[in-house]
Amino acid sequence: MDHALTYKPFGAFRLLLAACVVLQHIHPVLPSGIVAREEHLELGSLAVDVFFLASGYIITEAVARVYLDRPFAFLANRAVRLLPAVVLVITLTAVMWAAFIAQGDHIVPRMAKLIAASVLHLFPFTKGVTSEYEILGVMWALRVEFTFYLVCFAALFAMPYLTTARRQGAVLVVGAIALGVVFAVDSTRTTPTMLRFIPYFVLGAGLYLASSLPSRTLARIVGVIAAVACVGVVVDQCNRPAFHEAAGFARDRLAQTLIMMLLIALFAALSVMRVGGRLARIDRALGDLSFPLYVVHEPVIVVAALCFAPAVPVAIGTALTALAAAWVLYAGLEKPLMALRTRIRKADIAFADAAAAPAPAAAPLAADGLPHVRTAPAMAPLGVLSRVRDGAA
Repeated sequence: MDHALTYKPFGAFRLLLAACVVLQHIHPVLPSGIVAREEHLELGSLAVDVFFLASGYIITEAVARVYLDRPFAFLANRAVRLLPAVVLVITLTAVMWAAFIAQGDHIVPRMAKLIAASVLHLFPFTKGVTSEYEILGVMWALRVEFTFYLVCFAALFAMPYLTTARRQGAVLVVGAIALGVVFAVDSTRTTPTMLRFIPYFVLGAGLYLASSLPSRTLARIVGVIAAVACVGVVVDQCNRPAFHEAAGFARDRLAQTLIMMLLIALFAALSVMRVGGRLARIDRALGDLSFPLYVVHEPVIVVAALCFAPAVPVAIGTALTALAAAWVLYAGLEKPLMALRTRIRKADIAFADAAAAPAPAAAPLAADGLPHVRTAPAMAPLGVLSRVRDGAA
């Protein structure tokens, strides 16, 4: 069955976040004077936090619209989205390590062990299981993201039992209190764990639910939860040490918090915008490069740092090379896999121009590969728990 999409222009925003991560990681090929002027902002770290917020929104919408009663389809789609590109980049990076950096005997077995350990570390609670280091610096963020997918996967099994507004409200309140307590306890630790990112995912999910729930009471509850989560985001930003011991610079926590609030406001504004036609196609094309760029940029920077002295032209060339590598990864791997993900969804996804007539025109997925679907108006009291039995998504 075809479904009309209302496209939400997150694509260019997501590419901007990925570019901020590249900017923070490209310091080895930038002159030290330039690094000193911007490192205190940690734009890449802020971008990853906002990525988690965006994931909370987009994945909640996907669960609500297309994966109810199909938890295994959800997990399979997320695995196809995440694992092939990451495993490929891990493997290529390990081969480069073996060819140009590794010394000593048994290089090939060590390379194989490094690949296996890095892939294992994608999954929660596996850090430290092996003595091998993570070959990609972004592995920790991918592990947090995949943990969120597993939480959503588990939550899908509870959805059939939440058939009344009272049950749904109770779960929202109790769940929010439990998550708040867990976050508060984690914040008191000397070294917080991945639990410190709870407010970002909750805020993203809350932004979606608050705007989509047909029940005003439940929408108000979610609105309060989202507001509290926003406070949690500020607490997390202010709770970070004033001095970055590993990198050796003082954080500007006030500026970081203000930038975070601006990024959240921009994301919220984009979530209610409606674009179509050429603008939507351009935005999708930009968004398609965000995840490949996030995954592939580090090996490119390492090679550049080994081959060239820090300089602005080197940094620009490195960034452009990383962008080109991201396009190759998208065109050669991610785009072909979209057909597989469509089969997992068991639906043809259609895109309706926001300014056009109701008749939808066939189009590719949204920037993240997740559909933003308008379902039939007949819904359960909680929009995300409305059962979509037509096999969509």
